[in-house]
Amino acid sequence: MAHTDFHTSGLVIAISITQGRLAEAAVMLEPGALFDSATRVLAQAESRSGERTGVGDAPVSSPEALRLIH
Repeated sequence: MAHTDFHTSGLVIAISITQGRLAEAAVMLEPGALFDSATRVLAQAESRSGERTGVGDAPVSSPEALRLIH
């Protein structure tokens, strides 16, 4: 679910940009806003998943790192 929310929030931002609503998109990209929240929840879910399975490296905790894996 966290992964879906991450992509959904990115899609909402992309649509806003495509429609020329740049100020709205910028607000959604601010710390604590839509994309940041979705990124944090996904990072936490990934971290918990790695802890349960014992697979993976250190948990991904930054938006930049998450963008690299997508």
